[in-house]
Amino acid sequence: MFEQTPAAICLLRGPAHHVTYYNPACQALFPGRDLHGQPAAQVLPEAAANGFVALLDRVYRTGQPCTSLEVPLVVNLHNGQPPRPLFFNFTYNAYREAGQLTGVLVFAYDVTEQVLSRQAAERQRQLLHQLYEEAPVPIAVLDGPTWVYELVNPAYQRVFPGRVLLGRPLLEALPEVADSPMPAILAQVYRTGEPYSAQEMPLNLARYDDAAPEVIYGSFTCQARRNTQGEVDGLVFFATDVSEQVRARQQAQQSEARFRHLTETTPLVVWEADAQGHTTYLSPHWEQFGHPSADGGGGWLQAVHPDDRQPTLDAWQTAVHRGQPFQAELRLREAATGTYRWHLDRAVPVRDAEGQVVQWVGAASDIHELKHLQQTLLESEQYFRNMADHVPAILWVTDPTGSCTYLNRPWYDYTGQTEREALGFGWLNAVHPEDAAATETAFRDANARQSDFRVIYRLRRPNGHYRWAIDAATPRFDAQGHFAGMVGVVLDVHEQQTVEHARQQLTAELRLARDEAQALNQELRTANQQLVRTNLDLDNFVYAASHDLKQPVHNLGGLLDELLRSVQIIDSAEELVLLPLIRQALQQLSLTIDDLAALGQAQQASAGPAEPVPLAELTAEVLRTLEPQAHAARAHVTTNFTACPTLAFPRANLRTVLLNLVSNALKYAHPDRPARIHIEMRRSDDQAVLVVQDNGLGFDAEKYGAELFHLFRRLHGHTAGSGVGLYLVHRIVQAAGGRIEVESQEGQGATFRLWLGGGEAEGE
Repeated sequence: MFEQTPAAICLLRGPAHHVTYYNPACQALFPGRDLHGQPAAQVLPEAAANGFVALLDRVYRTGQPCTSLEVPLVVNLHNGQPPRPLFFNFTYNAYREAGQLTGVLVFAYDVTEQVLSRQAAERQRQLLHQLYEEAPVPIAVLDGPTWVYELVNPAYQRVFPGRVLLGRPLLEALPEVADSPMPAILAQVYRTGEPYSAQEMPLNLARYDDAAPEVIYGSFTCQARRNTQGEVDGLVFFATDVSEQVRARQQAQQSEARFRHLTETTPLVVWEADAQGHTTYLSPHWEQFGHPSADGGGGWLQAVHPDDRQPTLDAWQTAVHRGQPFQAELRLREAATGTYRWHLDRAVPVRDAEGQVVQWVGAASDIHELKHLQQTLLESEQYFRNMADHVPAILWVTDPTGSCTYLNRPWYDYTGQTEREALGFGWLNAVHPEDAAATETAFRDANARQSDFRVIYRLRRPNGHYRWAIDAATPRFDAQGHFAGMVGVVLDVHEQQTVEHARQQLTAELRLARDEAQALNQELRTANQQLVRTNLDLDNFVYAASHDLKQPVHNLGGLLDELLRSVQIIDSAEELVLLPLIRQALQQLSLTIDDLAALGQAQQASAGPAEPVPLAELTAEVLRTLEPQAHAARAHVTTNFTACPTLAFPRANLRTVLLNLVSNALKYAHPDRPARIHIEMRRSDDQAVLVVQDNGLGFDAEKYGAELFHLFRRLHGHTAGSGVGLYLVHRIVQAAGGRIEVESQEGQGATFRLWLGGGEAEGE
């Protein structure tokens, strides 16, 4: 039996494990070796090196059997063949004779073929698993009749990034599939073993748990998986998510359908051409011209006006050659009437993924009325420019950035600048260097605020001399209410400004003379009398000059009215806005001239005698005058004249002071709350102090306090005004020997305190 068994059997005796018996199966494992009577470690050195002899020692020493499975052993062959690896299942049993342990009986089974087969199968399984994992298409393996997800590769999981699939039955992991054809398909494949394929099948699936299902289009193949007995025990599912491709194709089809519908219903002539420029399609609207697109795709030229054919053809061929967009204005003849109408023809190239032109798409639109309108507008613009160039005033227009875009002819005649030198911000180069920086700052500030602009500066004449000019402008807006820039007027006020400077210089000299009065009392009285006479003469001159200046402004208004009556504006938003803004600028200039006259009158009134003025009575009179403004501002006015009920002061001047301060408090009331104004007369160092306090918009007193009382200076541009009121108040208080203090912060109202110098307060 030992001789015929396929198992390798040998008997080893003694502690050196001499081989005393081995069957043919054992000899076959070690061909060419004489095993009989040799120690195991000597005839089987590879076994000793792998620890087999040590196991034999332990069995021989303890008498306990030893069993191992699939133990590897590399056997060295003696016939020149390379070593070969073998795998054994073996058992070492103690061998006894007469009850004494005399050796070890070895039973070994060569299981190399089974191990190598299993390893090969495992490698194949791992390779298949790797292929599944790295496959760019979704793959899933479903196990058993409930289709449990046994394998889900990353591509499949990416279809459902927010759902757990592995280890769950299909209908549990994706319950929404139950209402689709998929369960019936899977059941059929599982039952019949026949594969099933589908293309672009729509399924309502949710990519995330608790998310709303969406339509996912998939192309898939489902195959049966069989066990070793050939029975179906699972399914292998290969799928591709083609949702993007399907939707892209659907959109393309919809786009093409919409394009065809548009081309058939639009009044435009829509056309297509191939890459060489030959017309391949003309929309139905082309039929009105009665010329089919024959003649090699160029028959459309027969409908083009003879004067336009060659220029149009040249432009088209150039565009095709260069692959650039095409545009041309041409006249097309209507077949029914034989008349030509202007059209704007445009086309763009369609390119493939490599950037090569594969098609041209174009459209021709009727612009006949627009061409006539452009011609009419051009003639109207030329007429307007001619009128503006003959207006006896300088007119200018800017864009929203503040850059000057138009100056009429009087500017160039007055300054000697050219259009290239003056437009943009070049006009500032004609302003006196000492005035240019302040002028630019004031202009940019008004442009940023989109508010009125008014400044006086010196303007250079062609001979290099400078003359004083007043520049006034208002913002303009387009039909949508967007800020479009400024429109302004410049007038020469050299004589008036010279007089004003002389008056200011004389006033300064008067103050200097008054400071030196202690040493030169008699000379001071004489000088004061002379200065008073001179001041009165100057005020009268200012008043007369202001009165004379109104006539040119009225003339400008008359010319503007004549312009509006004689010029027909044809659908030009800018020109419809420009002329009314010029009228507004003239009105603002007229208001400024009136304010200059008021300054002269106030100066004359300041010389009037002081008289007792009941403050409560005067305040009531002022509030009656301002009743409409007070009502609009929801104002509540309080007073406190307990400390000084009556004040000795020129009544007209005191009324002017109170009227301007209360008017400003109402004008600049905060829009989000009712106006609150408090008027009070206090006593300080034997002087009467008038306090006017409000809760309006306020301003940064630290930043703007130094320029608050400058002529024409305004800190808020959203309401009408000339910037003269506070200047007038300051002049009156200064003339009375007093001073003014102001406290204010933005959004927190303002407080004005006026020390009314020479006035004597009466009462306690």
